[in-house]
Amino acid sequence: MASSSRRAPDMQRKEHSSKSGMKYTLILAATVGAIAVILSLKEWNVKRPHIVFILADDLGWNDIGWNNPNVKTPHLNSLGHNGIIFNQTYVQPICTPTRTALMTGYYPFRTGMQHSILRRFTKGGLPLNFKTLPEKLKDVGYLTHLVGKWHLGYSKLDYTPLKRGFDSFFGHLGGVISNYEKTSKDPLVKDTNAGYDLWDNTGVVQKDDTTYSTLPMIMNKFAR
Repeated sequence: MASSSRRAPDMQRKEHSSKSGMKYTLILAATVGAIAVILSLKEWNVKRPHIVFILADDLGWNDIGWNNPNVKTPHLNSLGHNGIIFNQTYVQPICTPTRTALMTGYYPFRTGMQHSILRRFTKGGLPLNFKTLPEKLKDVGYLTHLVGKWHLGYSKLDYTPLKRGFDSFFGHLGGVISNYEKTSKDPLVKDTNAGYDLWDNTGVVQKDDTTYSTLPMIMNKFAR
C-alpha cells in the first residue's frame, strides 16, 4: 500500500547455471533482528522473477541511509536505489502483526493477529486456514527458504515454518532473542528464565554462545 515511489535505472540481472541444467539465484536479505533468504529455481525455458522480501523489525524512518545520511547502510541503499523505494506506506508497529500481514496479504485484524506479539508459552499462532505467501509461491514452482525470526506460532508443528510453506528454516521461532546466547527472554512474562531458541528445520542447533546469530551463522550454514 504505497501512494508514491521512485524508480532507479534498471539493473542488469545476473544468473548462474548449475550442472543440473537449472537456473538459480541465491538472494540474501539482511534485516534488523532477522535475516531472510529465498532461493528460487527455475527451468531454462520458464521465466519467473527471483523474489526477496526484507523484513526489518522496529525500523524507524531515520534508521536507513537514504533517509538519514548519518546512518551507514550501503548495501541496503544499493538495493533501494537499484529498485523501487516506497516512501508513503502503512506498517504495523510490532513484529507478529507485521509478519502476519506479509505472509497472508490480509490486515492483521482479519486473521485475529492484530493485538500484540506471540509471547512465550502462547498457544496457537497464525490461523491454519490462511494460505501463506510461500505456499502460493510453491504452487507456481518456487523453492522457499526462511532464515531468521518466525514469531507466528510454535506451540505445535503445524504452526511452524516447514508446515506453512517453507522448504527449509534456520533461525528463531520466538522473539526477543539474544543474538549471542540465542535465548528468548520476554521481559513481560513473570518466568524470567531464558529459553534456548535456535533451529535448523525442526532440529535444535548445537548451543554456541560466541557466534553472532545473523550473517556469520548463515554463511556457515550455506557453505556446507
